[in-house]
Amino acid sequence: MNRIIAEYLGVSLIIGTVACSDGSPSAPEAQVVPSSPAGLVISNPHPNSTTARVNGTRASLATSAEPNVALVSMEPGSQPDALSVAVRNITTGGAARSVDVIDGGFDPVAVEARVGDELEL
Repeated sequence: MNRIIAEYLGVSLIIGTVACSDGSPSAPEAQVVPSSPAGLVISNPHPNSTTARVNGTRASLATSAEPNVALVSMEPGSQPDALSVAVRNITTGGAARSVDVIDGGFDPVAVEARVGDELEL
C-alpha cells in the first residue's frame, strides 16, 4: 500500500513539474510609446459636467449621456514658435480642435476622450 502511494506521488510530482514548466519563456513584447512634447499636460478622462454653486452647495448637472473629456494644455514656453495647434482624438476620429498658442503654450481645452484613447497634437 505504501509503495502504491509512493508511486502515485512520484508520478503526480513528475506530471506537475512538466505541466508547470515552459520550455521557451520569453519577455513581454515592448510597446513603443511616442514621447509627448515637453510641457504637454493631459488629464485623465472624467465626466463632462456643468457645476454650479447655489447657496454654498455645489450641484452637478452631469448626465450619463454626456461624453467623458480630457483636459489638454501646454506650459508657456514649450512651443515658442507655434501660433496655433490642433488637438484631436484619433481613436474616435473626432474633429480637430484648433487652439491659439500664446507665449509658447495654451490653457486647458476639453477634448472628448476615454481611458486608452490616443490624442494627437
